[in-house]
Amino acid sequence: MAVGQTLLSRAKSLEDKLPTYLAICRALGRREQHKEAYDMGFDVLRTLGAIPKSSIGMKIRLVKDFIYVKRFFSKQSDTNILATPLLEDKRLETILELFATVSIHSYYCGALLDYLFTIFREIVISLTKGLSRFSGVAITGYSLMCAASDDMKGAHRFSHLAQEILDMTKAREQACFQLFLATTYIRAWRDPPNEILDLYERAHKLGMQSADFENALLSQLSGFLYAMAIGHSLADVEMRCSSVMKKLRLYNIKYVLAFAEEN
Repeated sequence: MAVGQTLLSRAKSLEDKLPTYLAICRALGRREQHKEAYDMGFDVLRTLGAIPKSSIGMKIRLVKDFIYVKRFFSKQSDTNILATPLLEDKRLETILELFATVSIHSYYCGALLDYLFTIFREIVISLTKGLSRFSGVAITGYSLMCAASDDMKGAHRFSHLAQEILDMTKAREQACFQLFLATTYIRAWRDPPNEILDLYERAHKLGMQSADFENALLSQLSGFLYAMAIGHSLADVEMRCSSVMKKLRLYNIKYVLAFAEEN
């Protein structure tokens, strides 16, 4: 954190400070200081002019974005969406990364409207300006919203679309957690059990390859628990879970360790 503050003091413009702000937000998240990360992220987005300054302005923007996205997805096929050009504006991509980061902290803070606002802003920018690695993240969030509203057909469509975009944009850092979310909250209720186990294993490998050890081990552990739920050998699953627990303690990954101990 001290290094981040030093870099901020030396940066000449807000654009120069953006990568540092992102790094600080992530660091705050790892320390479970989600409210601080949430406040910082929204302050930066307001200063950049990327979001309305007033609460009512954000709500109006959310409604407009929601209508736009619903209409767009109803009229366009997945093939047409995947043919959207890739985003070339690096500044805008960094802003999308900030939106994606803030959405996570909004969720943890229980700020549902702000969470939805960030997701729909990301999707609208992606559909109008070009696809990026964060487009897949936002569309995964949209698929989870569909699942929460019992639109499982839409949830499956958009979870698959999100994964194709993540693959297309080579979003390795984001792919693990997004695949974990889609597998746990959408696909596990419908896809064949062996495919679910494969998806958890794929998420684990993606996370390890990108040094996302937290979500890699979360995915691996979830796969073992799922295997136990569908009738795999309890002794075998217990042995594998014990191995993951040792890794969690080694890496000191507290929130995954808490999840493991609860289950």
